Amino acid sequence: MNVAILGAGNVATHLSKSLIKAGFPIKQIWSRDHNHAVDLALQIGANSIENIKELSKNLDVIFIAVADDAIENVANQIPIGLNQILIVHTSGSTPLSVLNNISTQIGVLY
Repeated sequence: MNVAILGAGNVATHLSKSLIKAGFPIKQIWSRDHNHAVDLALQIGANSIENIKELSKNLDVIFIAVADDAIENVANQIPIGLNQILIVHTSGSTPLSVLNNISTQIGVLY
């Protein structure tokens, strides 16, 4: 399974490490502050990307692990060509519907 994480904070860090421990390596990390993406990517052996438009087309799932009020904005930056990839956000208070126009495969992990 090819995974990307959008975010490099506490949730993204713990999620990344848990996925790796379960046998699912993280391929790409993005953060609004690229230095944070680089730091997390180095910790987990992933590639950091500076722009969401650089997301690989060979992903199976994209986790959006950013502040609740940034989820929709970040999701809207995901390239159109990735609309068949499972996109999951990590907020318990943000409705799933914020992802409706992004992909046909959506979910929440909370």
